[in-house]
This record gives sequence, structure tokens and C-alpha cells, in this order.
Amino acid sequence: FIKKEVYRVASMMKIDHLMDRLPSQLSNGQRQRVALGRCLVREPNVFLMDEPLAHLDAKLRHFMRAELKEMQSSFNTTTIYVTHDYLEALSLGDRIGIINNGAIEQVGTADEVYYTPANEFVARLIGEPEINIFNVDLVNDNGKLKVNMLGQDRLFQLEDEVIGTLAKHDNEIVDLGIRGTNISYSLGKEDDDYIKGIVYSLEPIGNKSVLIVNVNDELIRLIAPNNLQAKLDSEIYIKIDMKNALFFDSEDKTFIIRNNQERLIKGMA
Repeated sequence: FIKKEVYRVASMMKIDHLMDRLPSQLSNGQRQRVALGRCLVREPNVFLMDEPLAHLDAKLRHFMRAELKEMQSSFNTTTIYVTHDYLEALSLGDRIGIINNGAIEQVGTADEVYYTPANEFVARLIGEPEINIFNVDLVNDNGKLKVNMLGQDRLFQLEDEVIGTLAKHDNEIVDLGIRGTNISYSLGKEDDDYIKGIVYSLEPIGNKSVLIVNVNDELIRLIAPNNLQAKLDSEIYIKIDMKNALFFDSEDKTFIIRNNQERLIKGMA
């Protein structure tokens, strides 16, 4: 039985062809798989894993994430998993605890830490590209609360759901967070909500690109197709989807509110 289990786990870890070698004869990635295999073959009540996939190549890491997910379901065990890779945390964790300088910033589900981060640190940590966060001014425009942002001459509309909470906020300056997937772009100004900027960089990352636009010295990151023909330092226009904006206190950096917050939280429950 023991030999059968050892070979089963070794095969799952793709090291069954190395069974005649000593750990000292293996590469760092292979040694890490051996250490992980030693845990899996025991079938304990609790797994304690400290970055078990760190030294694996990208293809094997992706495969092992799926295997670990299946393992959790099959073994019905508790796993305490330490990682610096937010994708591992989101894909594997039922509950995620985010730690900063030894202090727990937030504990929640993957949806909670992504859609309603406790503060700007959590918001920046989760997501690729990193969330855009910048100061905006809250302005009372004829009894209607609006925002002035990115050095523009005009005011931008807020969603009705967030106006009441922001109106009660003590500071007239708050931080607005917007993810790159919630910003659109155009090579020409299509309407007044588009903001003029300059192409700062275009970074292809596989089937998409990260487009960085300089708007009055604020670098805004957004997602673009990898076939986008945009020359550096050329003019471009961006449009921020205010329905998906997050708002943070500009002083203590804590989360204030986002649109559809109640619906999102109910959907997580």
C-alpha cells in the first residue's frame, strides 16, 4: 500500500521517473516537488504549505494549482497556504488573509478582497495590472455631488449609490481607485467623458497588452489588445467607468464605498 501511494503521488508530481535518485541529485524545483509529495502521501488533517510552488516553472505551477484544488476537495482537509502570488490565493483560497508588516489587513473571500478591499494596500496587491489610485476633489455642483479629477476643467458625474456616503465624508479630497479593465480608450475624442492623455508605454503580455497613459503626470494603466498600433508619446483618449470606481479615504487609505456594493456583497454570501 505504501509503495502504491508513493508512486501515485510521485506520478501526480511528475517525478516518478526520478525515484532512483537522492534529493541531493535533484534540481531545486524537483526537490520542492519531493517535499510537497511527502506531505501529500501522508494524508494529514491539516496541511501547512509555505510557497510550495515558488520554484516550479509556469506550466507546472498552473498544473499543480489545479491538482492542489482537487486535493483539497478529495481529502477534505484544512490547508494553510502562504503565497506572494495573488493568483494562487484567489484560485485556491476559500478564505484569504492578507498580511502587511505582520498585521492582518483583511480576511475574506476572493470576491471580497477583490471587489471591496479593506484599504489601498489590499487593492494594489490584488489584480493585474495594478489598480489605478489617484486623488479626486468632491465638488457640490448646484446641489449635485461630482468629482474633479486628473486636472480636467470639467466635473464628472458620480453614481447615485455612492453620492450619499461621499457627501457625509469629512474630507473634500478622496482617492479614487479604478482597475485597468474598467477604462476604455480611443484614438480620438468620442464624447466629453474622454480624457486626453499621452501614450507612455505599451507592454504586450501574451494575448493582451498593458497600456500606460500619462494624464497630467498621472500614469494610468489599462488593458488593450496586443495588436493596438499606438506610438509612444502620441495622443490618446481614455474614459473611466465610474460605475466600477472604488473610493478610499485620502488620509488613512481605508475603503469608503463602491457602486453596487450591496449587490456584490449579497452575491458573495
